[in-house]
Amino acid sequence: PSCVTSNYVSDPASLQFNSLVVEPTYAVSPPFTEDINNIMVSFSLKSESTLYSGIIEVGVMSDPNNIATFESVQIINPSNTDWDNYQIYFNNTTLSGPDNCIAFRHIPAIDNYYFWLDDVTFDYMPSCPTPSDLYATDVTNNYAQLHWTENGSATAWTVKISFTPIDPAVDPGDLSA
Repeated sequence: PSCVTSNYVSDPASLQFNSLVVEPTYAVSPPFTEDINNIMVSFSLKSESTLYSGIIEVGVMSDPNNIATFESVQIINPSNTDWDNYQIYFNNTTLSGPDNCIAFRHIPAIDNYYFWLDDVTFDYMPSCPTPSDLYATDVTNNYAQLHWTENGSATAWTVKISFTPIDPAVDPGDLSA
């Protein structure tokens, strides 16, 4: 990976992953003095192509000089070529304790396509992390089943629903859940 000033969210640059090589490439943080299970990372990511840029894996490493220590936490395969924001939690990794690193691994699909990474922020895990991978199934006019990945230890949730009518003449107050 290399720093580039041609495609970024915030000045002065972003980190560009180039698929000119067939082997995966890595960007690795310095080791954290905090237990890696208490850390999260937020960042913006953009792919040049949804078909050819490949994937980005976010994970942890016990040794930044040994790629065999990479433990994948989340695979990112974007469905668009926009800058998208991500939050990755490391509370459920097999690797634990201090002196571990967070790593981004680019696995190219074909040569000469890119990913750009920007606005990377490392922080402590919140006491109530935001669920991820939210989606709905069995959607009808009166029903939807919601699914998500719990990123903490919550056993009860409050779900807030808002309605936006398709017909602007319909008052949202006339809709019921």
